[in-house]
Amino acid sequence: LGKDLIRSAHETVSTAALESDLEKIIEQWSEIKSRVAERDRKLEQALLQSGKFQDALQGILKWLKDSEEMVKNQKSPSIDYPVVKAQLQEQKFLMKMINDNQNSVTSILKLGEEVLLGCEPSEKNNIEMQLRDLTSRFDDLKDNSNDRTKMLENSVDIAKALQDQLNPLISFLDRAEKSLKNLENIPSDEDKLHQAIFEHDRLNKEILQKDPDVESLIALKNNIRKCFQPEEAEIANE
Repeated sequence: LGKDLIRSAHETVSTAALESDLEKIIEQWSEIKSRVAERDRKLEQALLQSGKFQDALQGILKWLKDSEEMVKNQKSPSIDYPVVKAQLQEQKFLMKMINDNQNSVTSILKLGEEVLLGCEPSEKNNIEMQLRDLTSRFDDLKDNSNDRTKMLENSVDIAKALQDQLNPLISFLDRAEKSLKNLENIPSDEDKLHQAIFEHDRLNKEILQKDPDVESLIALKNNIRKCFQPEEAEIANE
């Protein structure tokens, strides 16, 4: 319409002002179209990012839930060395999974921050809550797993020390009891009596030599009470 007015105007009529206004309108129209197109592009990008974010978030949350359930069902450290050693290996595998997923969690948090920039205010609170929940739960899982790893490493050392010290002492006590049983009858023959006295003295010296081993076990018993559940400590006492 503006262009038609300019063309139909008499040659003596100035159309400069009209042309200027028309140019401004065309520029404004072009700018509006450009801004709308840019908005459409950003909305599409935000929708794509939001979809990627939610898919990635749901995947990591499923793994997180499974890992939390696994940790919840973990048994306390065993006093039995082979068992607690296996527990430590299982814990190291869990720590590897946690470390392997650290980059994924970091990427999801970064993607979530990008989504926040393009989403509507009404959606921001929900996304921010999801990001805080993910961060908190992952940090708790990592911290708790680190603590359990240290506890199991200490438990393995104690269980190994108990096994190394206890088994030889048990073998010695078995032999000592058999020797005492053989020495129960006091022979009437003088030569055999001297031999029995010799055997008794030798056994007594061996028993006295085991005193440091017994003291070491008593000291280890205190560590067992500190690091293991009562039922496990009771097994060690037996």
